[in-house]
Amino acid sequence: MQQHGLFHDNATTIAAATTRGQTGLTAKYKLNLLSPASGNRLICRARVIKPGRQVAVVAADVSCVIDGKEKHTATALASIAMQDEKAAARIESPA
Repeated sequence: MQQHGLFHDNATTIAAATTRGQTGLTAKYKLNLLSPASGNRLICRARVIKPGRQVAVVAADVSCVIDGKEKHTATALASIAMQDEKAAARIESPA
């Protein structure tokens, strides 16, 4: 949420890695902001379009709830590069 009380482009999070039990890295991400989001609730519905072995394609739609009615505010499409266990083990955590 930003300083004016509106949700903004960080509202969408897509987790494709859970479909195969692998970690993943964002290879490509497109976000269409359709309208300002306000209200007291934000809903994100994500779906896996293609759970590929090397690249998974996922989409998400974000809506806000105003006076009990949903308003479509953003749509995202992402390509997630899936990592195998060996590659994931070689990456050091920044923590």
